[in-house]
Amino acid sequence: MSSPTYQKIPIKELIDPKRGLTYGIVQPGDYHPNGAIMIRSQDYVKGWNSLTDLFRVSPDVEAPYMRSRVQAGDILITVVGANLGRVAMVPNVLDGANISRSVARLSFRTDLTVSPFMFQMLQSGVLERIYYFSKVGGAQPVINLKDILQYIIPLPPLPEQKKIARILSTWDKAIELLEKKIAAKEKLKKGLMQQLLTGKKRFKEFGKPAKDGELPEGWTLFSIGDVIRFSGGSQPPRNTFINEPKEGYIRLLQIRDFKGDKYPTYIPRDLAKKTCESGDIMIGRYGPPIFQIFSGKAGAYNVALIKAIPKDELLKQYMYYFLCREDLLRYIESFGQRSAGQDGIDMDQLNAFPFPLPPLPEQGQIAVLLESSDTILRKLRSRIDSLKVQKKGLMQQLLTGKTRVKV
Repeated sequence: MSSPTYQKIPIKELIDPKRGLTYGIVQPGDYHPNGAIMIRSQDYVKGWNSLTDLFRVSPDVEAPYMRSRVQAGDILITVVGANLGRVAMVPNVLDGANISRSVARLSFRTDLTVSPFMFQMLQSGVLERIYYFSKVGGAQPVINLKDILQYIIPLPPLPEQKKIARILSTWDKAIELLEKKIAAKEKLKKGLMQQLLTGKKRFKEFGKPAKDGELPEGWTLFSIGDVIRFSGGSQPPRNTFINEPKEGYIRLLQIRDFKGDKYPTYIPRDLAKKTCESGDIMIGRYGPPIFQIFSGKAGAYNVALIKAIPKDELLKQYMYYFLCREDLLRYIESFGQRSAGQDGIDMDQLNAFPFPLPPLPEQGQIAVLLESSDTILRKLRSRIDSLKVQKKGLMQQLLTGKTRVKV
């Protein structure tokens, strides 16, 4: 006997009519320490934030929004802003909490579907397609609730939904474990980096660790401008840009190009006034966020990027880790300048930042140790990428009915 076919059904027919699809509190006001929890889109970007980090609103503010209170198992979608399309399932500990305006809550009919299945379905590209086909101009991206309700999905029988959700959740758990491992290793690396770059932790052959406020033995105190030269980019005319490689042209690097190759730009080689190699250290001049540190790409670079060039007494890789210091980032942010509506680096303040510099051999040892930590992190991230690719392929098979599961 053949399996029942998947139904084609609009999401609105799966919604619990008593609770519906809704967004939450529009004007939450100030934080209220003893108030009701209000879930924001940033609270589930990378797993759930801890309860102590969640925003709380006054009971008087929350009371008119009883309709948007959540129950364990409800599905949340970010419908406004930077994390657009992010999906989460409400855990037991947040039963009864409320949501912000940027979050939509979906409650489903339990006789037709199960939340774990819909959680997977909504992560499979559904929300990206809804946004793409319905987007309108505006200051920030928005997914309209009516467009979610009208979207038609393939729906297998309930027993099959449950099994599909269990299968896909296995990949989610593996990814989550690796993400936690990465977070722990990144935290350890940050602590180690701060100690090594200030001399509070040293290799025995180079001397004793320094105490707070002391310059380590054998180190020299410079400012950043003493040991690094910065070279800003140039901006060729836009009418010279092309989007495909061509003989006589060179890649024009912008900040976005260090995050992906989706929108490459090329310019005539004779207009490339400033260039970098793949091993050069580049800095994002404008933001937010400002002072992002990049490497790994070659080409011409535009005015939003600065090349950091070490002088003779400074190793390039040691410079890279020094520029990644969190206290340096906070310092730069505190002096951020506004240019054409963007935050920018105050170069005078950057050049003035103190740079306690160890001898070249010690710089090399420190850089090697930190590079080994980065290698481990890259391998872990690569494993996550592989798992995500595997899961995506599985979703395309299971959620469309191309491959059926036995129940």
